Amino acid sequence: MSPVVALLAILSVPTASAEQTALGEACDLAAVGASGTGEFLRFDQELRAALSSPDPAALALLTRFPLRINAADGSKISLDNPTALQAHLAEAFPQPVRAAVLKQKPQNLFCNGEGIMYGNGEVWVELVGQGKARHYRVAAVNVPALGAQALPPGTPKLEYVCTAEKHRAVIDSGPTGTVRYRAWNKPRFLPDRPDLEVAAGTVGVTGTGPCARTVWKFAKDDAEFAVSTLGCTSGSEPQGATGWLEVWVHGKRHDRWWCY
Repeated sequence: MSPVVALLAILSVPTASAEQTALGEACDLAAVGASGTGEFLRFDQELRAALSSPDPAALALLTRFPLRINAADGSKISLDNPTALQAHLAEAFPQPVRAAVLKQKPQNLFCNGEGIMYGNGEVWVELVGQGKARHYRVAAVNVPALGAQALPPGTPKLEYVCTAEKHRAVIDSGPTGTVRYRAWNKPRFLPDRPDLEVAAGTVGVTGTGPCARTVWKFAKDDAEFAVSTLGCTSGSEPQGATGWLEVWVHGKRHDRWWCY
C-alpha cells in the first residue's frame, strides 16, 4: 500500500447508543433526527475550538451554505460559500456570538424540530447530509450589528471545503493564486495537522454557463486527488451535496465521495 493510500485509513469512532439522545431537559436530539449524542458533542467541541481562534477554514467546514446572518436592526446578509464567510468572518461571528457559544453548557442547550440553539438564539445548528455523511452544521447566526473587517494581507483565500463520508478537506489559494489541498481523516479536524497536504495543484472549469463546474486536481506520489463542484446534474445527487471528492491511484479511480 502506498503512503498516500495509507493516509486514507479511517480511525474508528465509537457511537452513542440509540437511547442516548437527550442532552438535557430542554434538548432531545431525536427532535432533529439524531440517534445519539456522540456526533453532536464532537461537533460542539470542534465549534468551540474554531471560534476560540477564530479559524475561518474550520468554521467553513462547520457551516451550511448559504449561511444566514441576521442583525438586531433587521438587516440580513447571506454568505453563499467559504470565500464569502472568510471575507465576512467578523460580521458572521463577532465577539458576542463567540462568547455565547463558548459559555453555553451542552446540557443546557435548547432544541426542537428546527434545530439546536446556542445562547439566546445567537447560533442555530442543523443536522444535514445523509447516511454516514450526516453531520451538524451552523445554519444561522443572529448578531447585534453588521460591520465589515478586512483580512490581513497574505491570508490564504478559502476556495472550497468538503465534508465527505470519511474525510474533510479544505482548498485555499495564496497571493499568487497557487491552490493548496489539505485533508483530515475523520474524526480528526482542524487545528490538528492534516493527514495529507499538497502545496500546489491545478484549477480549471468544465462546462459553460450554469453548467460550469470548478475542478481542482492535486498529485501526491502515485495518487491524484480531484475535487469538483456540482455544475449541472441529473438530480441523482444526495440532498445538500455541493460536489464530490475522488482519489485516483496509478491512473485508476480508487474511491469517490459526495461533498457536503
